[in-house]
Amino acid sequence: MQLNKIGIVSGVIASLFFTFYALFGERGLKKYDSWTLILYGFGFGAVPYWILFSPIKIIMAGHSLKMWVAFIYIAIFSTLIPFGLYLKGIEYLRATRTSIIATWEPVVAGIAAYIVLGEKLFPLQVLGGIGVIAAIVLLQMAKEKGAPSAPIEIRQKG
Repeated sequence: MQLNKIGIVSGVIASLFFTFYALFGERGLKKYDSWTLILYGFGFGAVPYWILFSPIKIIMAGHSLKMWVAFIYIAIFSTLIPFGLYLKGIEYLRATRTSIIATWEPVVAGIAAYIVLGEKLFPLQVLGGIGVIAAIVLLQMAKEKGAPSAPIEIRQKG
């Protein structure tokens, strides 16, 4: 197996941004509901994109109806719902626990690729998936002594 430097660097940078999203999401959830944060986050996140790529040009680009349906499907089911549910999880479980549970995502992706795309799963991959599941279970069973309240508890107290 050969390592790809750009892929590794991109993965590390993405993990830093996702950490920022989780930690600042938890901070924002002390004041706002998860879906309100999604609205603000995606809204402000769209501004630089719209500066670079005019929405009018995108609309007028002549994409087919089939392509627009695909765009909307991806926007809703691959972006809005997962990020919204992730923040909803942070609202009740805190960022640390929710991030641990989110490590389940590559395992699900591997299983889905096996079932839907016919990808091969090698013994080492299966072992890694079992390791991830075991780690999630063990870490979730551990009690956090003196841990601060979940954001929803803080918001409800006022």
